[in-house]
Amino acid sequence: MKKRFKIEELYKTAKQSNVALLPVNTNFEWWEEYENNTSIYDRYILDTFRNFYYWVVFNGSTPAEVLEDFKEAITSFLTINQKRYSELYRLHVLPNDSYDIVNNYSVVEKSKRTTTEGARTDEDTANLGAREDSGENDISAYNSTMYQDANKVINNTGAQENVVTSVKGEQVNVEENEFTRAGNIGVQTPADVIGGHLDLWDRFNFYKQIFDEIAKAYFVCQNRHR
Repeated sequence: MKKRFKIEELYKTAKQSNVALLPVNTNFEWWEEYENNTSIYDRYILDTFRNFYYWVVFNGSTPAEVLEDFKEAITSFLTINQKRYSELYRLHVLPNDSYDIVNNYSVVEKSKRTTTEGARTDEDTANLGAREDSGENDISAYNSTMYQDANKVINNTGAQENVVTSVKGEQVNVEENEFTRAGNIGVQTPADVIGGHLDLWDRFNFYKQIFDEIAKAYFVCQNRHR
């Protein structure tokens, strides 16, 4: 008997076999979120397309066989659209702090200046000339104003040269600066930029878009020949 199978029937068959409704192990990075959360996404597909049918007409095939054919068809569909979905996925995983929802212009300028001072040896020389130093001690008798030499000392000092040497190794000085500027270029106001942000995420849902495109390509609303 020829028939089409409901998405709801394929969903139940997948759950009875403890497998996903859509293909897994595709090696597509952008499909990993589905592969790691199949129960959540499969339930969404069931709730959204419960009364739709897989468009292929089968003759005597079991639900398990139809599910396998369905998953092979979806694998081909994902493979054909791999590049497009990969580019859309880049937007899907864009970090919140990677762009400004108020300004349309933001730039960070970084500068780095490195100076190197070579090693050097400094010498400081002090020359002292020769000199003669002398000293005398005089003494007198008790109640006398007459003094006599007691001793005399003479010191002779030759010329001297004092050298102080200092060694300084190589020095590397690094100066880094960072400047951040942000604002709006053109006639856009912050409100315009915020509005564009809201419009984008109101229209764009990565996995919902894929499921809708799968439905458009493979689902029919009524159990009739296509």
